[in-house]
Amino acid sequence: MSKPLTTAAQLAPLPFETRLQLVRETVEARISKTPTTNPAETRARLWVRWINANVLNVPQGQGVAA
Repeated sequence: MSKPLTTAAQLAPLPFETRLQLVRETVEARISKTPTTNPAETRARLWVRWINANVLNVPQGQGVAA
């Protein structure tokens, strides 16, 4: 069996600012590729999903109580 290419110990976490920049670029790329009548709604939905999953640790399909 072959060795894994990387292990968890070899992966360094990215700084939060770098992660935000990567998400911003990905969100804008998805909006530009997807025909939509309301890009602001799509942008907000994508950001909320990322924040819920990566900042608030909310499982997919569940909301945050206001």
